[in-house]
Amino acid sequence: MSRQTKVYFSATLEAALAQARKELGPEALLVDAGPAPIQDGTAEGYRVVCELDETPAGPAPKAPSASQENSSPPCWEDLSGRLGRLENLLEALAGGAGGMDPFPGAAVLQAELAALDFPAGLARRLVIASRERMAAAGETGGRPASLRACLVEELSARITFAGALGGGGRPAVIALAGPPGAGKTSALVKLAMREGLARRRPVAIVSTDSHRVAASEQLRTYAAILGLPFALAETPAMLRQAVAKHANRDLVLIDTPGFSRMEADWADEWARLLTAAPGLETHLVLPAIWRSRDLVAAAGWWARFEPRALLFTRLDETGSCGGWVAAAIESGLPVSYFSAGQRIPEDLEPASLARLEAALAPEPARTAAAGGRP
Repeated sequence: MSRQTKVYFSATLEAALAQARKELGPEALLVDAGPAPIQDGTAEGYRVVCELDETPAGPAPKAPSASQENSSPPCWEDLSGRLGRLENLLEALAGGAGGMDPFPGAAVLQAELAALDFPAGLARRLVIASRERMAAAGETGGRPASLRACLVEELSARITFAGALGGGGRPAVIALAGPPGAGKTSALVKLAMREGLARRRPVAIVSTDSHRVAASEQLRTYAAILGLPFALAETPAMLRQAVAKHANRDLVLIDTPGFSRMEADWADEWARLLTAAPGLETHLVLPAIWRSRDLVAAAGWWARFEPRALLFTRLDETGSCGGWVAAAIESGLPVSYFSAGQRIPEDLEPASLARLEAALAPEPARTAAAGGRP
């Protein structure tokens, strides 16, 4: 097999892709694309690497011999990872490559969103809406500084950040629900310290998790350390009694079991209980390190609990924000808190646009914000 590999440089990705397609034709395979390295004082630009199969048509290849079959197989894991990255990149560049994008940098921004794990369709819609914002601002004489600033404006219009816990009633009964390992118990303890001790609000802790070994005992230990009342409610009746017992408290925090997809019946049983409890507000806890498609799917699966807000954990373990942003936009739920570390309660913060702006900043700015960590 004979392949021709060619590299194209241009001021924009769209122009480089157009040049490659014009010379090599539609059969060319996109191998790589991205910013070109700046050397010897050259201007910034972009490079596209394409391959073209030049093998002439002929008879079908012969079946491999026994020695060939026993030879070392290709590294499918590396190939799969490479194809996955190219899939995101191709989808991100699809709009701009056709000449539909008059704004320099729009295709690059869309590719950056793909690298941050934004679903391709959502990234495309966001960039288009940001271009429209930029054009509208220019027409009125108030042109924003950059397309990236318009993207932040667009996201701030699509994502709601929740305010204080509870709807003003007493007690505010908050249940944390979510998949196993999402960090519900840690988030609950942080909430108890932040909303209870730090703000001098009387808090009670209730665990309904008798499924995991020693789960309730762990929470009981935390409650004892914090000096807060604790109750274990293994049945719906016990949960109602526990909430009624602590009706004089400002805040009752409820930890729930983590249900897997195979435990839908059990999840439905608890969902009916929680949604029927008057005044109870459920926050869905999801780990930000999950892929965007998994977070969006999880938000849909856990909709049976009728959550009022989303709480994302483990933000310190990922540099990608596309997953939690997609889950928030697709579900239409506000985001209440971010948990980004193990410290209690310092690593819990009310959700705000500031963390999103930091995550969307160009790479040098993100590194500086992280204290120089890569």
